[in-house]
Formats: sequence, structure tokens, C-alpha cells
Amino acid sequence: MSDNLSLFIDYINDNIIYGSEIKREKLENLFNQFAIKNVEKNIVYDELKSLDITIIESQDI
Repeated sequence: MSDNLSLFIDYINDNIIYGSEIKREKLENLFNQFAIKNVEKNIVYDELKSLDITIIESQDI
């Protein structure tokens, strides 16, 4: 696991409440902020799933 991925997982565990929601836009921003590779995104999605976190699509108005 890369350092950036470890930091991202730590961020999720420290800042996102079990069973809550996160907007897809926020998640994409975090992917960019932590420079997560495409192959590592599945690990992030698995972590979110294990915490029962729902990804909601942003609505363009």
C-alpha cells in the first residue's frame, strides 16, 4: 500500500462517520488531493463500503 493510500484511508477513518454519505465530487477531490492512482481507488471504495458509507451523485442544476 502506498503512503498516499495509507494517508487517505487514515483520513477516511478519522473524518467520515460510519453509515454516513459522501458526495462523489468530494470523493474525487480527495482522490486528487491524495494523488491516488486508479488501481488504488478500489481499495478506497472497499474501505467506504466496509464503513457503510454511501456515495451520492452530485446534482448539476
